[in-house]
Parts: sequence; structure tokens; C-alpha cells
Amino acid sequence: MNRKLSILMQIAFLLAFGGNVFGQTFTYSPSNTNCDGTWGDADCWDVSATSGCTANSAPPPTNPSASNCEVNIVINDDLTYDTGGEYWLFGGSFNQISVGNGAVFTIVGNVEINSQDVVTFYTENQGEIDIQGELMLTLGTNANATIFRVDGDGDSYVYTQLIDLRGRAIVEVMEDGSLISSGPTEYNGNSSQVDVYGFFRTTKVDIQGGSNHQLNSYGTAEIIVETDIVLGGTSDITFNGDSEVDVGNDIVVKGSAEVIASENAQVYVCGKYPDPNTGSGTEEQNTGKFHPSCRLLPVQSLEISGEYDEDERKVKLDWSTAKENDNSHFEVERSFDGIDHFEKIGTIQGIGWSDKMTYYEFEDQDLLVTAKKAYYRVKQVSLNAKETFSDVIAIDFPNIKTTKNVWRAYPNPSRGEQVKVALLNDELYTGGEVSFRVFDSMNSSELVKVSNAQALNPKVAEVLSQFSSGLVVVEMMWDNHVAYIKVIL
Repeated sequence: MNRKLSILMQIAFLLAFGGNVFGQTFTYSPSNTNCDGTWGDADCWDVSATSGCTANSAPPPTNPSASNCEVNIVINDDLTYDTGGEYWLFGGSFNQISVGNGAVFTIVGNVEINSQDVVTFYTENQGEIDIQGELMLTLGTNANATIFRVDGDGDSYVYTQLIDLRGRAIVEVMEDGSLISSGPTEYNGNSSQVDVYGFFRTTKVDIQGGSNHQLNSYGTAEIIVETDIVLGGTSDITFNGDSEVDVGNDIVVKGSAEVIASENAQVYVCGKYPDPNTGSGTEEQNTGKFHPSCRLLPVQSLEISGEYDEDERKVKLDWSTAKENDNSHFEVERSFDGIDHFEKIGTIQGIGWSDKMTYYEFEDQDLLVTAKKAYYRVKQVSLNAKETFSDVIAIDFPNIKTTKNVWRAYPNPSRGEQVKVALLNDELYTGGEVSFRVFDSMNSSELVKVSNAQALNPKVAEVLSQFSSGLVVVEMMWDNHVAYIKVIL
């Protein structure tokens, strides 16, 4: 039976036969008077209870308790809870956390799901739950499995760094739920499974031992395993429905274990897998299919944009990725001579791995004053040295006039004295901001901006002191004019 249908039938059964659906809600409200923005401050929580339940005092409980009044914790603003190095135990009436409104609930430490209990993490409206440690499901029993359920609106995520199923434990990723593990998913013990109706991503799946160690997909589920699926013993994996599965490396099957592509499930494998035609560990049923093709890209949707900041005389570049997989870094490239002569002008580290939007930025201040346009692109480099490129964008510069005999520097040569800049022609400079930078054959200073000509000299002296004896050039910029002054230090 479809597990989701089974769950709905169980709920209907409880309602029909007097099952307790009472509950209490703790809502995190950091705008409350005297709230210090922490979990443990009672002033930060609003508490309510349905009929038949007595609301406990804030803050919310942080351990399982035997109560018929199930607890739902609602978080709509960023919040962090530190477990203090211990496992944070969920279960009993402490069984649901709901995060929404773009909030990020960060759990610093490990999370444990209590034996035989059912716990739900629900995210919506771009809310996130970030477990900065291990998610462990404690050993259940034959009668009652330990269940961790992920649900939401299809646009929000639960993150963890490792998933550990200790036997008779079930992870359920519901149709609109998304669960992402930046580490492996490991099965330790018998009769455990991960049932995916929504989105599930992990670096590796390692299933060893007895029967019913399963990774199952249903409906339109999407599963991404970044590296290997390793399956041993008498275990099996079944991908069902119209689900799509991407495996970054190999499917390794040992013993009598089996991986099945059933119904219309499509499994794309970057590496090796047993031939389904030989009966040696994989099987295709109906129109289910294994594909020897790789769809995992280092980044997805590398979008770049940019603009010229006339006040700062620099180009600001922005780019974003929708997903990253083994991303090492980005190299920013620029050309003043069309799209055939790019050179690297900067490097930005990538986040490495992410399944959410990630944003990057870069500023280019080393512009040719005489250039009318610059071309930019971003090269993405993966950890295995593969390269992909963004589109090329062109940035137009305003028409800047090179002007002579407006400024002079003295004494020149300086002979060790402090160099000053004076105005020669007050018709071409009538006040306002002035920017300058100094360069020689080897080095260039950053762009310095002052409010007026009177504020120039202390800054010019400070920048010139960073250069060795010899010829330097002071580039002066104001309005849409530029002037160059040669100075011998």
C-alpha cells in the first residue's frame, strides 16, 4: 500500500475512534517585551492550547514527555538552539517543529528521535531547519518503528550533516518535503528505510546487513546521491512511480541485495552499476530504467549580472547558483577587446555543495579610463578541475574626457619632500568630489575619494609614501574628466 495513503488512513482511524488530537502551540515571538532572542527566554514565546489541554509555561519543552497534548513549535524568525554537545532528544509530546516566513532555525549539535516515536519537521515559505550535526533515529521495535517525517510546501528545506538509522527506523520525506544531508545516509541494524515522496539529497547511501534496509521512491519523488550507493546483505532498494534518481558515482551491489527501477522510475548513473540483463544486482520492471548518463553538474543556473558605479568608478558583478555539487571556486574574467581576449582578474571561493540559492559578488576597480566597454564572464571550477562558464555580459562606461593642465604636483621631483597637488585651472574644476589613484610599472593603489580639492593633499601624501623611489603616475578623476600627473619620487 502507498505509505502516504496508509498514514491518512491511520489519522482517519484515530479521529473515528476517539484518538487524541488536542495540542498546544509555542510560537517564537522575538518582538515580545524583554525577549533576548534565545530559545530559553520565556518572554520570547507565546503559548496557546486547544480545548482539553493545559498550556505549559514557556519556554517549550526540550525532551520527550508522556502527554496526550502534542506540542507544535512555530518559528517564523531566525533562531539558534545549542545542544551543548549533547543529543537533542525529540519524541513523546515534543514531536513537531514548524518553520516558515523565510526563517532559519539552526540546531548546533545532534538530533535524536526517541525510540518508537513519530516526530515531524515542517518547513514552508522558504523556511529552513539546519541541523549542524547528526540526525539519528533510535532503534524501534517490531510493533512500532521510530519515525522521522519531513513535510512542507515544496520550497523549503531541512538540512543535516549525517543521517544514521539504528534499526526499525523510518525517514519519511513527504510529497512537499525536502531533506538534504551534506554527509552520508547510513543504516545500522535491520528493517530500516527511507521513503521519499518529495526531494531527498545525500552524499552517499550505505546499506549493509539484513532485509528491509530500503531506500524507496514514490510518485514524482526526486533523489540525488552525490557519490555512491553501496548495498549489501539481503537488502533492497526500489524506485517507483515517476521518480527520478541521480547517482554521482557508482551503484555497488553485494551479496543477494538488489536495486530495482520499477513502474516508470528513471535512474541516471554517472559511474558503474550492475547490468540489469544479467540478474546481478539491478532489475528493470515495467518501464523503469537505468541510464548510463550523468546529469549532475557542478553548478546549476549560473546567472551573472553587473553594473557600473559611476560614483565609485567601479563595476559591481553579481552571480548566483541554484545548486552546487563539488564546487571549488569561481574565476572572474574580463576583456576590454571583445569576447576573445579574456583574462582572470579575481577568484572567489565556492560554497562547495548546496541545494539552495547561493549569491556571490565581485568588484572591479582596475578599469581602463580610456575604455568605453568591458566584457565579463565567470568560470566555475569543480573539485575535479572541470570548468563551466557563465554567459558573457557587457558593461558600458560613460564618456570620460582626458584633460591636461588642470592639476600640478610639487615639488617634482620630490627629493624626499611631501608631494602636494594644486589646481591650475579652476574653470575645469568647480568643486565637488575628486578621486585619485597612484600607479607605477608594478603596482597600483586602490581608488581614493575625497570630498573636495582641499582634502586631497593628506591622502595623496599617504598613498605616495607606499611607493618606492622612481616614476609614478597620479590619476585624477572628477565629474567625467580624468588627468594624469607624472611624479618623480
